[in-house]
Amino acid sequence: MDSVIEALLRAYNGHVETFASAGDYSGETEAPTGAFCRVVIDDEFVSWAVSEFADVVDAYGGLDAAGRDQLVAFGPTLIRLGDSGTLEWRSFSSKSDLDSQYERLEQEYAAWCDD
Repeated sequence: MDSVIEALLRAYNGHVETFASAGDYSGETEAPTGAFCRVVIDDEFVSWAVSEFADVVDAYGGLDAAGRDQLVAFGPTLIRLGDSGTLEWRSFSSKSDLDSQYERLEQEYAAWCDD
């Protein structure tokens, strides 16, 4: 079973087309890249996500201060969801590092689509 943080990231990734800009998500779960998105997780994002996905957070008994701090510490983050339902995320030290990794995944996904 996911932790509340994993469940929140999974909920965001599952609805990313509704909430993110078109250039911040790509892929599909069947691709080697998975479905992926980039987001800067900060206080504002966490407040919004906890409100937007209140049903998810409530199902886990809420997000305590330690969980909130842990989530905010992620900062620039790449979230990936694979076809087996495996959720992965990776934090980066800067937005430019996140953008570089996102672009690499975009290229890998485009090459897979061309095959």
